[in-house]
Amino acid sequence: MEVNAPGGLGFGIGTLQGWAISFDDPEISYPAAFTWSPTTDMTNSNTLTPTVCPASTETYTLEATDANNCVIVTDAATVTVTACTNCSIDSLTVNTTPCDASGNYTTNGLIYFVNPPATGNLIIEDCNGIQQTIAVGAIASPQAYNLTGQTADGAACDITAYFSDDVTCTNTENYTAPASCDPCNIDSLTLLVGVCQAATSTYDINGNIYFANAPSSGTLTVTDCNGNNQVFNSPFTSPQAYSLTGLTADGAACDVTAVFSADVACTMTTNYNAPATCSVNPCNMDSIVLSQYGCINNTFTVETEVYFSDAPTTGTLTITIDDGTTTYDTIINPPFTSPASWTNSTIATGGGAYTVTATFSADPACNISFGGTAPNNCDCSAFIGTFTNDVDGSAATNNIQLCFGETFTMTNNGDYIAPGEATSPPITAYDPSAGYDPGIGYLLYSCPPTLGLIPSLDTNDVIEKDPCFVGGPFYGNSLSDINVGAIGAPFINSTAYFVPVTFYDTISGYYSF
Repeated sequence: MEVNAPGGLGFGIGTLQGWAISFDDPEISYPAAFTWSPTTDMTNSNTLTPTVCPASTETYTLEATDANNCVIVTDAATVTVTACTNCSIDSLTVNTTPCDASGNYTTNGLIYFVNPPATGNLIIEDCNGIQQTIAVGAIASPQAYNLTGQTADGAACDITAYFSDDVTCTNTENYTAPASCDPCNIDSLTLLVGVCQAATSTYDINGNIYFANAPSSGTLTVTDCNGNNQVFNSPFTSPQAYSLTGLTADGAACDVTAVFSADVACTMTTNYNAPATCSVNPCNMDSIVLSQYGCINNTFTVETEVYFSDAPTTGTLTITIDDGTTTYDTIINPPFTSPASWTNSTIATGGGAYTVTATFSADPACNISFGGTAPNNCDCSAFIGTFTNDVDGSAATNNIQLCFGETFTMTNNGDYIAPGEATSPPITAYDPSAGYDPGIGYLLYSCPPTLGLIPSLDTNDVIEKDPCFVGGPFYGNSLSDINVGAIGAPFINSTAYFVPVTFYDTISGYYSF
């Protein structure tokens, strides 16, 4: 850049250094004072060789004056700053051809871009590394591309375009490759079953998988009937050898299945029989101890202890109750310790026969059975019924604010159903002084009850242990209470809860038997 200076000041030369411009004026031929204006974005402004780096276009002026202020000369230079324009690949289209006779396909499309680098190459590449390279000097937007010889496998893929001299100038488009023309096929699945190993009562199997046109991605998994498996990753080569070890010898029918994850229809299964158990000390079921409890809500509880020796180290111990209608299974996992205890409290009553059987899955021949008879049904038809509430004769709801001197009354509507009389055994077998004298009792609580809501064998789930239970029972078809003053502790907010309960014996106070 050259700037002509008028009147003996000479000329100025500006040099572009990055974003900075340096001015270098020859020495003035006589002593002079000089100033630069403005000095914004300028360094070394007290010299004739300052450096400027403006953020936008700026004009800089140099003024020189002789010692007597007789001569005043100015010179100006304008630095024009223009914004940089970045390279951008705005879009990339992808078209695929169908799978050809070689099992391949072609991808083509257009690449739209602006401000490409002046040098280097435009590179187009698919997800498997297949590329096309075009010199920058031979491209124009939109630029056509063509990738050939891509394997048709039906898998997800993508095309990426970028410039070698500006790798940040890039764009990627996803697509799905055409399905393979030649479907995958497993021709055969061989297996050799090893002998039972006495130390562990286990065996091994091995063999080969023969296949054609396997997928180019995913896994090949070999699995036996018990879930033991071996996994191979792509790429796949036929035949593929496999081996499954440490399988439980139980003499049962089993199978081996091979399948490709990328084409689950490409699968094959081969059946075989496992060798019989060969433990030096064979498993033995020694005994079973069964405890049966009475009927509650038409169900009963069975507790079982199974005693055994030399149990298998794998598999499960299954304890099954079969009443001819329903089976109740309990699964116990290894390691197994004798005796194995088990409880089931959901078995239906009805007086029918049932069978308890314990079996080791790793050695089905190691089992034991024991029979029993379920208790009869114990239907409880008791119903507390409905009640009508009033305050001094006026109808009231279940939540009543009782003023001083007012009387609250709750009266059964006549739909109360008494609990049935127990005869097997009768209550006298439990308490000779008790009897069957049903009726309605009213209990007083300081908060809503939480215990003893239904009959239970749990001695902690009884009315007497409810933390809110205060007193009662008060017997009769109706209950009245008059407000004679504040209730006080232990009632919260002076609130009392009256709860009607069906009683089996209102004389001895038994509410459940």
